[in-house]
Amino acid sequence: MALLYHDLLEDTTKELPEWLNPRIEYLVKEMTFEGGSKQEMKEIWNKPNEVKLYKLYDKVSNLLDGSWMDETKRKNYENYTGKLCEEIKKMCGDLNIVKMGEQYSHLRTLRKITGEIEE
Repeated sequence: MALLYHDLLEDTTKELPEWLNPRIEYLVKEMTFEGGSKQEMKEIWNKPNEVKLYKLYDKVSNLLDGSWMDETKRKNYENYTGKLCEEIKKMCGDLNIVKMGEQYSHLRTLRKITGEIEE
């Protein structure tokens, strides 16, 4: 629920429902950054571990549907996702979301090696 409702705050002008569980509301607010991605990438490291884990799910989801990203944004997302993977792997080990994140954060390197993109 925290993943779903944090996008409500980030992507719309809607407010959280009043009936929302206080724990979910807390997580949503911890996952939401008023200053956007740049602020998030700086401040996430001081957030609770659970928030970092949910942000990894969020970033992998964004990379799966990254058609809206230009090359610079994709590169930043891939780098950030890779860092989140490292952090979560230290805490939780080889979760499937870590493996997925590692794959997507390394796609840039693979595309570069195969000549699909240049830097």
